[in-house]
Amino acid sequence: MKKTFILLSILLISVKVFSQNQEIKGHLTVTKSILANEPLEAKSWDDLWQCGFFDAHSLPSAPESSGWFWGVNLGHRSNLYSDAKYGGQLLIKHSPSTPTLYFRSRSAEGLGTWAKVLHNQGDQTLGGNLMVGSYYADESTQNDFLGKKIYFGGAHLNGDAVWMGRYNESRENTHLRINIGDDGADIFDIGYNHWNGGGWQSRFKINMYGNAIIHNSLCIGTTSRGDYKLSVAGKIRAEEVKVYTGWADYVFEEDYNLKSLSEVEAHIKEHKHLPDVPSAKEVEENGVNVGETEAMLLRKIEELTLYTIEQEKRLNHQDQRLDEQNETILKQQQLILQLLNNMEQNEK
Repeated sequence: MKKTFILLSILLISVKVFSQNQEIKGHLTVTKSILANEPLEAKSWDDLWQCGFFDAHSLPSAPESSGWFWGVNLGHRSNLYSDAKYGGQLLIKHSPSTPTLYFRSRSAEGLGTWAKVLHNQGDQTLGGNLMVGSYYADESTQNDFLGKKIYFGGAHLNGDAVWMGRYNESRENTHLRINIGDDGADIFDIGYNHWNGGGWQSRFKINMYGNAIIHNSLCIGTTSRGDYKLSVAGKIRAEEVKVYTGWADYVFEEDYNLKSLSEVEAHIKEHKHLPDVPSAKEVEENGVNVGETEAMLLRKIEELTLYTIEQEKRLNHQDQRLDEQNETILKQQQLILQLLNNMEQNEK
């Protein structure tokens, strides 16, 4: 009975005393839980070496610089009498809507890197790399071509799996695959949400059929795009190109001002190129607009056609005049011959 009374007295004293060190010589056997009314206040999470429960507000040594933290400090049994100190800490932050838990292992100086425990509530942020599966392939399994995948939830409207993963096509041939689903409206979409609102702004889309949509300019081999939708530094090969632009059929309108050939000749002598055609220097400096150039060349062909038609009219008119002149000459020749015959008859 006396021993029991002493043991209970020690337990009651240990519960009520928070900031005083207590030394018990001998063994202390506890058959029930020992409950403390409140944790001890931590002045610095780096300077704690005794085991126990602690709390603190906005300490610079905490995982985050502000807020309440409640923690458990686990110390090695040699910490109180040796310079070789070890231990670990587990801290819970006051954030009821987004639970936050940190832990760390500590050096002899009390320092250590805080690590945040990931969970399924709220936003999660990683301060390092995320490894999904093993980094090294298992070459002992020849059929192990598929890497691990990251799946994205939220499938209550569409049951198709959306994931990103590694696929080893063969040795030295690795693919990063993104699965967007197999429905016609499933789209891989790259864009942004502006910080000031405005909703999702799409910039690049690929649907399940392989069709791509770019909502701005595309540069290939260059970063200089100017006001062009497509800028390519290099050669382009295509089986067919369609250009939608204005055409030059107005040349055949009756009020079209067709320059005379003498005017064209004068322009060529002065500028060394056709009227309305850019010079070699202009093309070298500014390039050519394919649509405008095609329309301009068609206009020149149509003008040349008009010149040819006009020339044919003149040639036909000249042929007609020649025919008339030949007929007149023939009649004159016949008349002369008749006069000569008459003169010969009269002389006889």
